Amino acid sequence: MKIAFITENLDISFGGPAQTIPKLVYGLSKFVGDIKIFIVKRKQSRLRNKLLKSLNLKYQTYNIDFEYRIDYSYSFKNSLIDFLKEEEEAIVHVNNLWRWAPYKALRIAQGMDRKTVLSARGMLLDAAMSKSRVFKFAAWHLIFRSLVNKVDCIHVTSTSEADALRSMGLTAPIAIISHGIQEYESVSSQQKNAAKKALNISVERNYILFLSRITEHKGLHILLEAFSNTYKSLNEFDILIAGDYSDPLYRLKIEEIIVEKNLTDRVKYLGEVSGIDKANAYRAASLFVLPSRSENFGVVIGEALSYGVPVVTTRGTPWSVLSENKIGAWVQCNAEDIADQIEYFCTLPSESQEKMRPIIQSTITEYSWDASAQNMFELYRWLVGKTKVPDFIFL
Repeated sequence: MKIAFITENLDISFGGPAQTIPKLVYGLSKFVGDIKIFIVKRKQSRLRNKLLKSLNLKYQTYNIDFEYRIDYSYSFKNSLIDFLKEEEEAIVHVNNLWRWAPYKALRIAQGMDRKTVLSARGMLLDAAMSKSRVFKFAAWHLIFRSLVNKVDCIHVTSTSEADALRSMGLTAPIAIISHGIQEYESVSSQQKNAAKKALNISVERNYILFLSRITEHKGLHILLEAFSNTYKSLNEFDILIAGDYSDPLYRLKIEEIIVEKNLTDRVKYLGEVSGIDKANAYRAASLFVLPSRSENFGVVIGEALSYGVPVVTTRGTPWSVLSENKIGAWVQCNAEDIADQIEYFCTLPSESQEKMRPIIQSTITEYSWDASAQNMFELYRWLVGKTKVPDFIFL
């Protein structure tokens, strides 16, 4: 069995896929003899991702020959055809949409009678479709709808995303396979203080962490609005922001909110973080908040939980377990509800916080990269006729 993973740039600035794709491919490499990541990117774009090399993954980058939506790459097309020629049971697994590379990869695979998988990654949810709406509306109805309906299986990470795709009239089989979460790390008070020192922030303060790509979709402005309603009573807490701005106008909006709400002394900005700095950001946090409009999974939510940090997020994410297990809150995407939960978790007695940690630990044991890789491999085996329909696939 040969697997071609097709993706756009896996630079750390691209968020979740830069983590989840390498980790999934590494898990799959234990079952699949030949698995290669095809990365199609702009020539001038960086590719900073230590996982690709540290996990010893087979990958190749292909520069785009023509840009602006087309993203044509002659070398990618020929390399993929050569890869697929070598084995009839080769599978093409596409991890993005709305670009030429995934379109061409699916067309090549279907033309060569090779099986195909599309990881939707939230790209067809309403919030994602609202960006560049006119282009996506036209591209969907003229090109991608019929192409996606011919995919042998669509991979999603939550039941809510599967329901959304069915409501769009998509009839292809859907596999619900969650992403994994790294193993739980118990963070002592000494380690928390050491993390704060390493980040050059005050050891005396407590921090509400926002860590993500900084776009309007992720809702940092909502967090700041919520905090402005509670910060006077939370004298020991500040906001800690980690991430890179992709939109200068949104950065200006955030800076204006911080000044308008008198939060200048209560907000610390780390910039983009990775590696040990990213781990220290989680270790330094007392609460993690992600007011995102929607997430197909929300990798940073799982990462925060893996450090024992309770999480407040929105119902646009598939994390109802936060409220169900009382290890955070799953609320409507508005400043009032988020403010209430910030105040609640920031004023919890230390005894209650300690009782929460083993519940967080037991909750995330349900998510592992080994289990995700095993299920994905079973999906591949089903596609090539080597096993019956797995129970996570809905026809």
